Amino acid sequence: AFAPTGAHARAPLHGASEREAGLARRRAAPEGGASAGKDVKDALPNSDFMMGSGYDQAELEEAAAVLSQGGSDRLWDLVQFGKEYDTEAYKAIPKYSRWLTIKQVEEALGQLRPGTSPVTASALVMTISGGSGFLQKEKVQDAFDSWCSGEGGSFSSGAFGVTMMQSRFGVAFSFWFLNVFAPFCTYFFFLRAPLKIGTGLDLLPGVPEFWNRG
Repeated sequence: AFAPTGAHARAPLHGASEREAGLARRRAAPEGGASAGKDVKDALPNSDFMMGSGYDQAELEEAAAVLSQGGSDRLWDLVQFGKEYDTEAYKAIPKYSRWLTIKQVEEALGQLRPGTSPVTASALVMTISGGSGFLQKEKVQDAFDSWCSGEGGSFSSGAFGVTMMQSRFGVAFSFWFLNVFAPFCTYFFFLRAPLKIGTGLDLLPGVPEFWNRG
């Protein structure tokens, strides 16, 4: 069994300010994870993750147990970072402060649990990240600690299930906000009045016209 060490705490920056490191990290993540992002969408769409379909729950829990038992230190130590970190600016970012992509986690799982499917790796990263597809070490360690808080540090399927439900809810809320709430507000507050006045079209007949209130 592996036990998390104290090295998962954020390391100090050398040769770059926190702000510079943060900007570099944001620039590096999409570039380094461009192919990974495509792989993720092909492997497990957000809609499938939100509905809890498209992956093997038993395999997912096994992969989560294997990954969490070694702590976030082991995961970051297994990962290879791409050429985007070869520049002077990016080299200043400590390894434990870098973000991981789903592709990197998939490769790490290939070493720890050979045969783990890309879909399982996608679902696991989305569970930890809340659907974003990128992992920050502190959040990963928090998730691992919550899953292994039982007697003797054993893996808890119940704690893992709570994290997964929270992440699925977050994805569902984002979907609702972007595809339902935001379009409705755009129409109600910005488009309804011009359309009603200019063309007579009103998609909400009977609803009070706030622009005509005295």
